[in-house]
Amino acid sequence: MKLLIAIVIFVFVFLSNANASFISSWQAGYSSHSENKTNLAFNDMTNHFFLGAGIGSKEQLFFGQNISSVTEEYKTPNSTKISTLDLGPRINWYFNDEKTILVHLAWNPYAKGTRVSSGASSDISGWSYLVGFGYELKITKNFYMGGSINYRNLSVTKSELNNVSTTESTSYTSITPMLNLSFRFR
Repeated sequence: MKLLIAIVIFVFVFLSNANASFISSWQAGYSSHSENKTNLAFNDMTNHFFLGAGIGSKEQLFFGQNISSVTEEYKTPNSTKISTLDLGPRINWYFNDEKTILVHLAWNPYAKGTRVSSGASSDISGWSYLVGFGYELKITKNFYMGGSINYRNLSVTKSELNNVSTTESTSYTSITPMLNLSFRFR
């Protein structure tokens, strides 16, 4: 948590100046898949929030804080539902001068939540990363809207069930199409 606070302070104190630009963006996505032959189903509800500051003279690179809220549910004969909150630094890089085509990368050293499997609920912790590619169309001077495709990997390193802590190495990955909304200002 101290690392996150240090990053936010660094961005807003040392990188911002009177001409700096800022971005606040929200990405939301939902994907679902089911198959009745094997009773397999998958649901993914994802939200990413980004608050960043422009870096460089062209301000095509934005650096700041990523906040992700993800709920994934795997329904098989033994259902598993995972809900996490991920926090960490993120970079948005816009390829063109109009700032419409972007790639974003986030590394979240803080990923905590719950996992419910076969009726038993455990607290989980670990880390995650996020990679996405998208397009945002300029709607007004400060408001952009578009879409992106996002790849997320969650690595669970520790779980706690009934006050018993266990070290583990489990990964969950997802690819989710998302709606992007961003507000850019000076």
